[in-house]
Amino acid sequence: MNVNPNRAPAAAIAIARGWRAALAAGALALLASCGGGSLEQAFVPAGFVVFGDEQSLVLGTTDPATGATYPTGRKYGYNVGDNCSASELWTQYLLRVRGYSFAECAPANTAVTAGGMKARPRARLADVAAQVDAYLATGPTDRMLATVMAGTWDLIDLYVEVRDGRLSLAQANEQAKVRGQQLGQQIVRLSNAGVRVLVVTTFNPVYSPWGQAQRNANPGVDVAGVLRALTESFNIQAAITFQGAGLDGRKVGWYDAASEVQQVVENGTARANVGIGDWTTPLCANSTATLNPANPDPTDPDLPACVTPRAGITNVNLYLWSGAVTLGPQMHARIGLRVQNLLAVLPL
Repeated sequence: MNVNPNRAPAAAIAIARGWRAALAAGALALLASCGGGSLEQAFVPAGFVVFGDEQSLVLGTTDPATGATYPTGRKYGYNVGDNCSASELWTQYLLRVRGYSFAECAPANTAVTAGGMKARPRARLADVAAQVDAYLATGPTDRMLATVMAGTWDLIDLYVEVRDGRLSLAQANEQAKVRGQQLGQQIVRLSNAGVRVLVVTTFNPVYSPWGQAQRNANPGVDVAGVLRALTESFNIQAAITFQGAGLDGRKVGWYDAASEVQQVVENGTARANVGIGDWTTPLCANSTATLNPANPDPTDPDLPACVTPRAGITNVNLYLWSGAVTLGPQMHARIGLRVQNLLAVLPL
């Protein structure tokens, strides 16, 4: 039995009613509070620092989660052999168009950025706070831009608690708000240190191959409704927290990747616009729709051993997902382009 991803329980509906309005109001607030969104001057970052989980992560030659070694930098999800600059992550795209790269993957004719890669695999919000702690302890330099994309693993953890009966949906929602608040607090801390911040919202895991497998394996659980409610509570609370601290579009950029992933899954026109042809199958040959959130190991399908697409795949860019919960190359390119366009118009 498949659970309709559009069906949500009453508690989820109550949250969802305010989701679009809350984000729309937040976006308008960010612009209105800085003169209607007029561009005061172009913000030219002196360096980039990246916080979050594997959706943003370029590894060096050693995976910190497993100790596995590689001849060159690797990414979670799809890798084109040992060419770490091919099939870019959104963070790589953002740096490349400005002539920068990460030390973990530095093509010729690019400058290695100051700040650099702080993201780590399977990072929860507690881990992101530690990433920010370590960075702020070094003393940020002027005109730094931080990117933050996190929360997927917190949402998966909370869903498992509901699925297994240890938390009610209401209790899990409160925890999702707490973790969203924690994310917002990290944004505030970075801003208070003089760092501009670009936030990319975390997508709803129900749309991933892992989420689809959960719906099929748990017919007695409203998997879609639970994950939708948790995702929306988390993302909304993050925005409420940093806006409540007085941060606006001069200090924080906000890109709603969660809504874009949802549109690609649910809307054929949106899929065509992005260039996605398959939104259910992970493209990696070694990927399944299962994973172990608590204990990643070398056989985990989302570890960076994916260098071969599934048999018969000739265009990896048609696939929304690389692995169980990792986005594919085309969606990374889309997010990178959207974020680049956002930075061009925000008066940071």
